[in-house]
Amino acid sequence: MSRAIHPVRAAERVLDELAITSASDLNFLELIALERGATVRYQPLHGSEARISIVEDSAIITISSKIKNERRRRFSIAHELGHFEVHRHQRQLALCAQNDIDESSFQANQINNHEREANEFAVSLLLPERFFKPLCEKNDPSFEVITELSEAYDTSLTATALRYMDYTPEPCAVVFSQNGIVKWFRASKEFKDLGLFVETRCKPGTSSSVDSFF
Repeated sequence: MSRAIHPVRAAERVLDELAITSASDLNFLELIALERGATVRYQPLHGSEARISIVEDSAIITISSKIKNERRRRFSIAHELGHFEVHRHQRQLALCAQNDIDESSFQANQINNHEREANEFAVSLLLPERFFKPLCEKNDPSFEVITELSEAYDTSLTATALRYMDYTPEPCAVVFSQNGIVKWFRASKEFKDLGLFVETRCKPGTSSSVDSFF
């Protein structure tokens, strides 16, 4: 059995081999998949949000027609393309449920390695370090900046904000709360280096070390 390529390197290879030089080149994700040998189609699916069937160096990616959010559809296509680029020699069929296609990556410990790697590929393809990192370094963190980047790359606010945390030189964090309780957060390196933290399982803002940065 062939060893899978690392998902980040696989995404970088796609960018290099297709000579993708800007964010606008990523607008035509179905064409990118087709260039790689995978045809994208949309139809009702039962029990999964997306699937891929692989035969040697070609594949059919099927995305549930129930997905109405364009950015979610794009991430699902990139996820399935990740299976094709990373796992084609290890598996011929992947059925991916909603929880498998995880833009936040905070369910990584709840899904298998193949799904985690497909998510990592999707993020690296849709928000490439070579284009995205310089934008994070030159802009001060703000909701407006995240929104602009989300629109420019046609990715969800969540995925964009989390990717921003990877590259911003500023101390900041993304905090997700539900029903008034902090569920998870991701902080920038500088935030962690200052010894700051966000308390989970409590109400946002109850940790004084965060108040001035959030």
